[in-house]
Amino acid sequence: MSKVLYVISGRSFSTNSLGRKISEVIKCWKGTVEQVDVISGGDFAQSKDSATSSYGSQAYFNKPRRKNKLLLPFIISASELKDIIHDIKFYFDIKFKYSKIKYDVIWERSSRLHLAGLIYAKKTNTPFVLEWKDNLVNYPLSLFKPLALLVEKYKVKQADYIVVESEVLKLYISSKGVSSDRIFVAYNGVNSNEFIAKKKSNLIKKELGLNTNDILVGYLGSYAFYHNPQLLIEVAKISCLSNANVKYVLVGNGMYYNECVDLATSYGLINSSVFFIDGVPKEEVPAILNAIDIAVLPGSTDIICPIKIFEYMSAEKPVVLPNYKCNAEVIKHMENGILFEPFSAIDFFNKLTLLSSDEVLRDSLAKKARQSVKDKYSWDATWGNTLSLIINENRRTRV
Repeated sequence: MSKVLYVISGRSFSTNSLGRKISEVIKCWKGTVEQVDVISGGDFAQSKDSATSSYGSQAYFNKPRRKNKLLLPFIISASELKDIIHDIKFYFDIKFKYSKIKYDVIWERSSRLHLAGLIYAKKTNTPFVLEWKDNLVNYPLSLFKPLALLVEKYKVKQADYIVVESEVLKLYISSKGVSSDRIFVAYNGVNSNEFIAKKKSNLIKKELGLNTNDILVGYLGSYAFYHNPQLLIEVAKISCLSNANVKYVLVGNGMYYNECVDLATSYGLINSSVFFIDGVPKEEVPAILNAIDIAVLPGSTDIICPIKIFEYMSAEKPVVLPNYKCNAEVIKHMENGILFEPFSAIDFFNKLTLLSSDEVLRDSLAKKARQSVKDKYSWDATWGNTLSLIINENRRTRV
């Protein structure tokens, strides 16, 4: 049996509060190998920048300094400096806690300007797996940006194995000269037992003052730029002219929350066609999903199909999302979901109109969506299987 050290470098991560995805990954690994030890950056660096209950709340995003574009390069530079100092401390923390254990694999979740896991793996002659994340350095200007980019290139070059979350990313990494034999794809997954399709609840509709026969289109997630929540407001504006019984609810927090509320208010849609619910604990997500009729993703990156899609599917909801290659790796159009032209409010509206007017189609897509995640996208089938493949490959090459 094998021993794995999972290094979650970021300062904002605490082992006691890792979120749904990382927790599920660790859980499935513990059923795959003999021992999984986890160390997170926030375990010893508790501060205002570490994982706290306020991080991710709307109050966090509403801080004036986060909206000042002139201050942003200085804020980012200060954050980068904290990352550098933190990484040095983190290396010694890893060494102090785990030097007596011989691991078969050290697996690090990539974070900006963090090398502690890689350096420790090299020092102990342990195979190193880089869980590579794109967009770690996706800002235009900062003092340490050149160094951050250099660190990312170095990690990719030095890693024994690289894990990405789509074939799109595997192709991208391969184009940088990395052998495809070193790259493994682990799609996002879901624990389908947490999202069991139940008898439909009308509680949310009742709380919003809706009729039971209204079609409720729901988005659950952050108001980040890449999720383009504003597009859903534009769709609602078009929809209210012809589909009076189609209503929209957005659940979450984020940078563009206020902009979306202002947009819906300016269109006269607020609390009539468009409703906003504050972000909820992960334990409440299944209940909200159970209450909606169509689950949507207004926007996404073009590199990864996000975890919320798998949760939507597991809750047996028809899903509508942008037609990017990464999303098409998971969603087969008109089979287990519907894809629309990215950024097109008209095409998005047309696809929603098709679904809202056809209950048989909604039910068919929803059932096939849930079956898809049960068949292919459990955490054991994705991340658990990837860990097993890497361990077996490492044994084979080191014999």
